[in-house]
Amino acid sequence: MRPLPGLHGFTNNGTIWPSPIGLAASFNPKLLHQAAATIADEAEGLGISHVFAPVLDLSRELRWGRVEENFGEDPFLYVLRPPPGPFA
Repeated sequence: MRPLPGLHGFTNNGTIWPSPIGLAASFNPKLLHQAAATIADEAEGLGISHVFAPVLDLSRELRWGRVEENFGEDPFLYVLRPPPGPFA
């Protein structure tokens, strides 16, 4: 099993989405679910079953190097995120 990045799209000629913090700023749960489903479908089509996903933590310290990989500092935004697991 070789995990590949999937934070804002499966980058092997796949659809590119905004970063997770940008998706969360939209406050649009349907868009988050659509992005997650697209990433999962494109990776699965190439036989990839494990991709790196957004960090499920609140951004309380902006000097932390992974702020752009999560959904921001508002706990409400975590309610909007897609549930963990397969999206197919």
